[in-house]
Amino acid sequence: MTMDRLNRLRRKLNTELGILIATALEDPKVSDIYLNDDGKIWINRAGQAKEYAGDMEPDQAISLIRTVASLVHSTITEDSPVVEAKLPGGERFIGDISPISTAPTFCIRKPARVVFSLESYVDQSIMNERQCAAIRSAVLSRYNILVVGGTGSGKTTLTNAILKEIARATPEDRILIFEDTPELQCSSPDRSFKLATETVSMRALLRNGMRQMPDRIIVGEVRGAEASVVLQAWNTGHEGGVLTLHANSAREGVHKFQEYVEEGLPGTDKRQAIANAVDLVIYMPKRKEGSPPQVKEVCWLQKLREGEYQFETVQEVSHVHAI
Repeated sequence: MTMDRLNRLRRKLNTELGILIATALEDPKVSDIYLNDDGKIWINRAGQAKEYAGDMEPDQAISLIRTVASLVHSTITEDSPVVEAKLPGGERFIGDISPISTAPTFCIRKPARVVFSLESYVDQSIMNERQCAAIRSAVLSRYNILVVGGTGSGKTTLTNAILKEIARATPEDRILIFEDTPELQCSSPDRSFKLATETVSMRALLRNGMRQMPDRIIVGEVRGAEASVVLQAWNTGHEGGVLTLHANSAREGVHKFQEYVEEGLPGTDKRQAIANAVDLVIYMPKRKEGSPPQVKEVCWLQKLREGEYQFETVQEVSHVHAI
């Protein structure tokens, strides 16, 4: 594609996005913008309830999706009704048309630009002071943290806040951050970002990273057998890590982590190793319509008893987790 054609497509894209979406893309608090098949546009802002922002006609939406497809040298048709792309500003775009949906839809996810502190979560009543103190204790004591929740629950934004706390508390640590989509931010002076690709799996990426002298290992979204590499690292001197995964409670998050570990290490019982490695589990439920993000559970994973994980919920205790 020539530079002239690329510039024309970008100008066309800006026009098709419209003033409403273009303005939202410039707002540092906006995390997601999406269009439903009823033509309604919704916007998510960090720390706030999502809001209905306006409407888009189907013709404009499908023209926008086709322009995005052209930017990545692709086409969108009934036989190939989905396009995924990165927009010129770094935003992640996924759009689809019939027969997948009754009318064109899309979702735009912005890379985080504003990193909130743990204090701001308390100020906005997203978590309470005791939960905040537990997370800080885990960071300072180099405990391993699972951040779990549903899509759009705020896991990534909270993980960025934890990374900000790590940078403040232990600026001397070397931090390796592994993702398949770049969303995490870290202000530590000694940090390196690793990105999985179609040819380099997350598991391979993590194995390679273990030989790069990390003090802390951060994984943005565990989905499979790569969990076994994380577990081995956390049990062999790489404490103080953080990973995110999809789950509907703190307890389910640990069991989901166990399932993923067993994918990578089939035929072995890794429950005790998991109980030894995982220290703190934070659960954020998927946001209901009109509701802000919320930290619902912060639990210490204490031990394994008769094959069952034992948890201590932070709200129910008044002491600091024993080191």
